[in-house]
Amino acid sequence: MAIITTEESPPAEERISYLEGAYGHLATKADVADVRGDVAAARADARTAIAESETRVTQLVAESETRVTQLIAESEARTTKLIGELRAQIAESETRTTKLVAELRAEIAESQTKTTRWLMAISGFIIVTIILIDRLLG
Repeated sequence: MAIITTEESPPAEERISYLEGAYGHLATKADVADVRGDVAAARADARTAIAESETRVTQLVAESETRVTQLIAESEARTTKLIGELRAQIAESETRTTKLVAELRAEIAESQTKTTRWLMAISGFIIVTIILIDRLLG
């Protein structure tokens, strides 16, 4: 930029051009300062948003951990209850099985007794038949 002195006065158009350039330069500095201010504000807003997000994420993680712990406790309680119910059913089944085995043993014993009686009766009949045949042929 040229320095304007009073000795030589440049034409008015040059002076206006110079003033417009100087004004443009000053406007650019002001715009840069304004943009820097906007950037600083945006950074501050971003930091605030990040801090709020971190707080919210921390809160959500804590809530999730609490819910997971609660679900685990509920699951354990249900599992314990089901195990108790299954044990009761197993005990009942064992009792019924023991009773059925006893009934079957009694039926088998009775059947063996009847079979033995029939065999004895048949054996007696065979012996009598043999004796009769022997006497008739005899």
